[in-house]
Amino acid sequence: MTAVRPGPAASVALSRREAALLVTAACATGFLLVLVPWWQDPATRTVRSGGDVLVGVARAAGMLAAYLLLVQVALLARVPWLERRVGTDWLTGAHRWLGSYVMGLVAVHVGAVIVGYAAYDHASVSHETATLVLTYPYVLLGTVGLALVALVVVTSLKPLRRLLPYEVWHTLHLLAYVGIALAIVHQLVDGAQFARHATMRAGWIGAHVVVLLLVLRYRVGDPLLLWSRHRFRVVDVIPEADGSVSVYVGGRNLSRLPIEGGQYFRWRFLTPSGWWHAHPFSVSQAPNGRWLRMTAKPVGDHTSTLHRLREGVPVILEGPYGAVTRRLARGRHLVLVAGGSGIAPMLAMAQEAARARTHVTLIYRVSGRGQAWFQTELDRLAQTGHVDLHVLAGGRHEEEVRRFLRAGQLTRLLTEPGEVDAYLCGPEGLVSEMITLLQAAGVAAPRIHTESFAW
Repeated sequence: MTAVRPGPAASVALSRREAALLVTAACATGFLLVLVPWWQDPATRTVRSGGDVLVGVARAAGMLAAYLLLVQVALLARVPWLERRVGTDWLTGAHRWLGSYVMGLVAVHVGAVIVGYAAYDHASVSHETATLVLTYPYVLLGTVGLALVALVVVTSLKPLRRLLPYEVWHTLHLLAYVGIALAIVHQLVDGAQFARHATMRAGWIGAHVVVLLLVLRYRVGDPLLLWSRHRFRVVDVIPEADGSVSVYVGGRNLSRLPIEGGQYFRWRFLTPSGWWHAHPFSVSQAPNGRWLRMTAKPVGDHTSTLHRLREGVPVILEGPYGAVTRRLARGRHLVLVAGGSGIAPMLAMAQEAARARTHVTLIYRVSGRGQAWFQTELDRLAQTGHVDLHVLAGGRHEEEVRRFLRAGQLTRLLTEPGEVDAYLCGPEGLVSEMITLLQAAGVAAPRIHTESFAW
């Protein structure tokens, strides 16, 4: 089978920033539209006591919280346009950011409804709480749903998320779907607006059905369809430097797979211990029509088992995803900066660019000599004459690295900063430092591209 040779990178219709602003505007519009039927409900504008005000606020807060939950699920439904135009890092960041607002709105909803009905009944807050939860079964369902969503939000906070293995965190995160389902039932049964307005009830159900279909289509249906077309299977497992491992995956008609250097899949290896979860890894070699390769360092429960994979193990792939590809480039010079395992997507991009005879400067920082991945392939790229390779070994404060990273040294490499598009993948410290140095060397901020798909 002949290798796939990508043509010149095509420009995208929207920049990542423009696509993100478009998504933000759509979500904000929906947020305001949710309030329209609430405000038009006569009960909202009929205020006879403080209890009426509190109950009205509680209803609005509950509807807005449910809407934001729906948006959170939609953002991570793996819709291809969002993943490839906006990028996983922005989508994940927005998803987490909205989580705090969901919990705030839920707290307002719970507090206002309890105090409001306590005012109606001239009862204490504790008595009213017990009455609502124990007397109304769908309020109890909503309470359970709230508890599940709260558990997901709390375990997604960065300090706790770092303590949990990915597999545990992922399993807990699935409880959010159960919580949302219970909240929907509570809303439709106990929500006054839904009880009085059949159109609003149908629209609300329809919105949830649409998001559910998106999740089923792109997170379940598309990966299964992709597997049925290509029958992905492990064909080899090769040890790399520093104990890392490369897994080669073959299949049928891989030349038709729309994958670009810089993109990634979620890889699900169908072994007894690995079939139930997928992990994101970049392709670490430019597409060639014969196999795909992912490379990882064994640092967790999942990655520590990769070296035990056997030939023939089926693989389910979700994707490809990723907005940071050569399609974003506008100039003639690519600067690729990688730290540690960040070399995987940068190598694939460099190989594609070398095929297209594009000038590439590849800067690769590793912790020590002998720790560099793909040294043979990197040397081969350097010999093409299209890739200027710089492998920097040592910590950030070692003299060789500090001397190279100084803005003056970088400026000498970038003779035409207006023609440079820079791509960075690595630890946060390296990425932040290089962004500063690249801008000091004259590279415009919109031409500096980063993307993270860390969980």
